[in-house]
Amino acid sequence: MDNPDQLDQDPPALGPPANDAEKTSQDTGSGRISNQPDQDPPALGPPANDTEKTSQDTGSGRISKKKVQRERLIQALLEQPTLAKAAACSGMSYTTAWRMFKTLEFQEEYLASRRQLISQGFARLQKAYGAAVSKITKLMVEPGVPPAVQLRAAESILCHAESALQSEDLAMRVKRLEPQKKGKGKKV
Repeated sequence: MDNPDQLDQDPPALGPPANDAEKTSQDTGSGRISNQPDQDPPALGPPANDTEKTSQDTGSGRISKKKVQRERLIQALLEQPTLAKAAACSGMSYTTAWRMFKTLEFQEEYLASRRQLISQGFARLQKAYGAAVSKITKLMVEPGVPPAVQLRAAESILCHAESALQSEDLAMRVKRLEPQKKGKGKKV
Protein backbone atom coordinates (compact mmCIF):
# COMPACT_ATOMS: atom_id res chain seq x y z
CA MET A 1 0.00 0.00 0.00
CA ASP A 2 2.68 2.45 -0.93
CA ASN A 3 0.29 4.23 -3.32
CA PRO A 4 -1.98 6.67 -1.42
CA ASP A 5 -4.62 6.30 -4.15
CA GLN A 6 -5.13 2.69 -3.10
CA LEU A 7 -6.33 3.84 0.33
CA ASP A 8 -9.58 5.02 -1.24
CA GLN A 9 -10.32 1.52 -2.50
CA ASP A 10 -9.06 -0.78 0.22
CA PRO A 11 -10.82 -1.58 3.50
CA PRO A 12 -9.20 -0.21 6.66
CA ALA A 13 -5.63 -1.43 6.85
CA LEU A 14 -4.99 -3.17 10.13
CA GLY A 15 -1.20 -2.97 10.34
CA PRO A 16 1.14 -0.13 11.19
CA PRO A 17 3.65 1.17 8.65
CA ALA A 18 6.73 -1.08 8.49
CA ASN A 19 8.86 1.68 10.00
CA ASP A 20 8.53 5.35 10.89
CA ALA A 21 10.43 6.41 7.76
CA GLU A 22 7.50 5.18 5.64
CA LYS A 23 5.09 7.73 7.10
CA THR A 24 3.46 9.77 4.36
CA SER A 25 1.12 12.70 4.07
CA GLN A 26 -1.69 10.53 5.46
CA ASP A 27 0.05 10.58 8.85
CA THR A 28 0.71 14.29 9.25
CA GLY A 29 -1.43 15.80 6.54
CA SER A 30 1.51 17.94 5.38
CA GLY A 31 3.49 15.49 3.25
CA ARG A 32 6.44 15.78 5.64
CA ILE A 33 7.63 13.27 8.19
CA SER A 34 6.79 14.53 11.63
CA ASN A 35 8.92 13.76 14.67
CA GLN A 36 6.47 15.48 17.00
CA PRO A 37 4.52 13.35 19.47
CA ASP A 38 0.84 12.81 18.78
CA GLN A 39 -1.21 15.85 19.64
CA ASP A 40 -4.80 16.07 20.73
CA PRO A 41 -7.00 15.61 17.68
CA PRO A 42 -9.24 18.50 16.63
CA ALA A 43 -12.82 18.28 17.84
CA LEU A 44 -15.28 16.70 15.39
CA GLY A 45 -18.35 17.99 17.16
CA PRO A 46 -19.15 20.81 19.52
CA PRO A 47 -16.34 21.62 21.96
CA ALA A 48 -16.49 19.40 25.01
CA ASN A 49 -15.85 20.68 28.50
CA ASP A 50 -13.26 18.30 29.96
CA THR A 51 -14.36 19.10 33.50
CA GLU A 52 -18.01 18.41 32.78
CA LYS A 53 -19.07 15.10 34.25
CA THR A 54 -20.83 12.69 31.90
CA SER A 55 -22.54 9.37 32.38
CA GLN A 56 -19.50 7.65 30.91
CA ASP A 57 -17.01 9.24 33.31
CA THR A 58 -14.96 7.19 35.69
CA GLY A 59 -16.21 9.35 38.56
CA SER A 60 -13.22 11.67 38.66
CA GLY A 61 -15.06 14.50 36.91
CA ARG A 62 -12.71 14.37 33.91
CA ILE A 63 -12.71 12.41 30.70
CA SER A 64 -9.38 10.80 29.90
CA LYS A 65 -7.40 11.86 26.85
CA LYS A 66 -7.50 8.27 25.56
CA LYS A 67 -11.29 8.16 25.82
CA VAL A 68 -11.60 11.41 23.87
CA GLN A 69 -9.21 10.05 21.22
CA ARG A 70 -11.20 6.79 21.00
CA GLU A 71 -14.47 8.67 20.59
CA ARG A 72 -13.01 10.89 17.86
CA LEU A 73 -11.51 7.92 16.01
CA ILE A 74 -14.80 6.01 16.22
CA GLN A 75 -16.71 9.00 14.85
CA ALA A 76 -14.16 9.33 12.04
CA LEU A 77 -14.33 5.59 11.23
CA LEU A 78 -18.10 5.87 10.86
CA GLU A 79 -17.60 8.65 8.31
CA GLN A 80 -14.38 7.67 6.48
CA PRO A 81 -13.73 4.62 4.26
CA THR A 82 -10.30 3.67 5.66
CA LEU A 83 -8.45 3.64 8.95
CA ALA A 84 -5.77 5.92 7.47
CA LYS A 85 -8.32 8.56 6.50
CA ALA A 86 -10.11 8.23 9.85
CA ALA A 87 -6.78 8.73 11.65
CA ALA A 88 -6.00 11.83 9.61
CA CYS A 89 -9.51 13.19 10.17
CA SER A 90 -9.26 12.66 13.91
CA GLY A 91 -5.84 14.30 14.08
CA MET A 92 -3.69 11.32 15.01
CA SER A 93 -1.07 9.27 13.26
CA TYR A 94 -2.02 6.09 11.47
CA THR A 95 0.13 4.05 13.86
CA THR A 96 -1.61 5.47 16.93
CA ALA A 97 -5.00 4.80 15.36
CA TRP A 98 -4.00 1.26 14.44
CA ARG A 99 -2.79 0.52 17.98
CA MET A 100 -6.00 1.93 19.41
CA PHE A 101 -8.07 -0.03 16.87
CA LYS A 102 -6.55 -3.31 18.09
CA THR A 103 -7.68 -2.91 21.72
CA LEU A 104 -10.69 -4.82 23.00
CA GLU A 105 -12.09 -1.71 24.66
CA PHE A 106 -12.02 0.18 21.35
CA GLN A 107 -13.58 -2.72 19.45
CA GLU A 108 -16.46 -2.88 21.97
CA GLU A 109 -17.12 0.87 21.75
CA TYR A 110 -16.83 0.82 17.95
CA LEU A 111 -19.29 -2.07 17.68
CA ALA A 112 -21.75 -0.27 19.98
CA SER A 113 -21.51 2.86 17.82
CA ARG A 114 -22.03 0.86 14.64
CA ARG A 115 -25.07 -0.85 16.19
CA GLN A 116 -26.52 2.53 17.13
CA LEU A 117 -25.96 3.83 13.59
CA ILE A 118 -27.64 0.75 12.06
CA SER A 119 -30.53 1.06 14.51
CA GLN A 120 -31.08 4.67 13.44
CA GLY A 121 -31.07 3.54 9.80
CA PHE A 122 -33.66 0.86 10.52
CA ALA A 123 -35.86 3.42 12.24
CA ARG A 124 -35.76 5.58 9.10
CA LEU A 125 -36.60 2.54 6.95
CA GLN A 126 -39.56 1.69 9.17
CA LYS A 127 -40.96 5.19 8.70
CA ALA A 128 -40.93 4.65 4.91
CA TYR A 129 -42.32 1.11 5.13
CA GLY A 130 -45.97 2.06 4.62
CA ALA A 131 -45.22 4.13 1.54
CA ALA A 132 -43.10 1.33 0.08
CA VAL A 133 -45.85 -1.24 0.58
CA SER A 134 -48.37 1.11 -1.04
CA LYS A 135 -46.10 1.67 -4.03
CA ILE A 136 -45.41 -2.02 -4.57
CA THR A 137 -49.11 -2.88 -4.21
CA LYS A 138 -50.02 -0.13 -6.69
CA LEU A 139 -47.48 -1.46 -9.21
CA MET A 140 -48.89 -4.95 -8.81
CA VAL A 141 -52.54 -4.05 -9.49
CA GLU A 142 -52.44 -0.93 -11.67
CA PRO A 143 -53.46 -1.50 -15.29
CA GLY A 144 -50.92 -0.49 -17.89
CA VAL A 145 -47.93 -1.61 -15.83
CA PRO A 146 -45.83 -4.17 -17.74
CA PRO A 147 -46.50 -7.77 -16.65
CA ALA A 148 -42.84 -8.27 -15.68
CA VAL A 149 -43.06 -5.35 -13.22
CA GLN A 150 -46.36 -6.69 -11.83
CA LEU A 151 -44.82 -10.14 -11.37
CA ARG A 152 -41.76 -8.70 -9.60
CA ALA A 153 -43.98 -6.62 -7.31
CA ALA A 154 -46.07 -9.69 -6.43
CA GLU A 155 -42.93 -11.74 -5.73
CA SER A 156 -41.60 -8.96 -3.53
CA ILE A 157 -44.82 -8.83 -1.52
CA LEU A 158 -44.85 -12.61 -1.06
CA CYS A 159 -41.18 -12.71 -0.06
CA HIS A 160 -41.50 -9.90 2.49
CA ALA A 161 -44.74 -11.27 3.91
CA GLU A 162 -43.12 -14.67 4.45
CA SER A 163 -40.04 -13.06 6.04
CA ALA A 164 -42.21 -10.95 8.37
CA LEU A 165 -44.19 -14.03 9.42
CA GLN A 166 -40.98 -15.93 10.19
CA SER A 167 -39.67 -13.01 12.25
CA GLU A 168 -42.88 -12.79 14.25
CA ASP A 169 -42.84 -16.57 14.78
CA LEU A 170 -39.25 -16.45 16.02
CA ALA A 171 -40.03 -13.54 18.37
CA MET A 172 -42.95 -15.51 19.82
CA ARG A 173 -40.75 -18.58 20.39
CA VAL A 174 -38.14 -16.48 22.19
CA LYS A 175 -40.84 -14.97 24.44
CA ARG A 176 -42.03 -18.45 25.35
CA LEU A 177 -38.50 -19.64 26.17
CA GLU A 178 -37.44 -16.65 28.29
CA PRO A 179 -39.66 -17.45 31.31
CA GLN A 180 -38.53 -21.09 31.19
CA LYS A 181 -34.88 -20.07 31.29
CA LYS A 182 -35.45 -17.67 34.21
CA GLY A 183 -37.28 -20.40 36.12
CA LYS A 184 -34.43 -22.93 35.69
CA GLY A 185 -31.85 -20.50 37.08
CA LYS A 186 -33.64 -20.21 40.46
CA LYS A 187 -33.08 -22.90 43.08
CA VAL A 188 -35.75 -23.47 45.70
